[in-house]
Amino acid sequence: MKKSIFYLLMFVLSFGFVTSCSSDDDDSGATQSIVGKWNMTQVGYLMEDNEEFLINISQLCPGKNFTEVEFFADGTFKTEQYEEDCIQEITTGTYSIEGDVLTGFELGEQTGDSVLIKELTSTKLKIYSLDEEEEDEVFILVFTRL
Repeated sequence: MKKSIFYLLMFVLSFGFVTSCSSDDDDSGATQSIVGKWNMTQVGYLMEDNEEFLINISQLCPGKNFTEVEFFADGTFKTEQYEEDCIQEITTGTYSIEGDVLTGFELGEQTGDSVLIKELTSTKLKIYSLDEEEEDEVFILVFTRL
């Protein structure tokens, strides 16, 4: 469950401008642009023909976004997620960005989870994450900046 929150949250992973995926990019720009609060709006997967299949996420609890992620300039993050029972779950930790890879460590965890930043603009963050059980399946999470 904690890993799914991190992925979902992955951030909501806030970015202030478009970054390319080139490995020679300056990571400080991506880190600066991710700072902020993000709301997960779509989830899906990459199909065999490399087409994205995405569905919109609706609110489970009135007036509450399903998952929000906030990235802070000091390299920390906070996620807020509401389950079907409308109970809020909060997760905190640290993050780093190297090239187009975002890695997050939940507070107290020794190993982190990494996702690929596929698209980052001032209003949208799209990440790809490999399924831990089905290594060839790619999950997609889309966030919009709040």
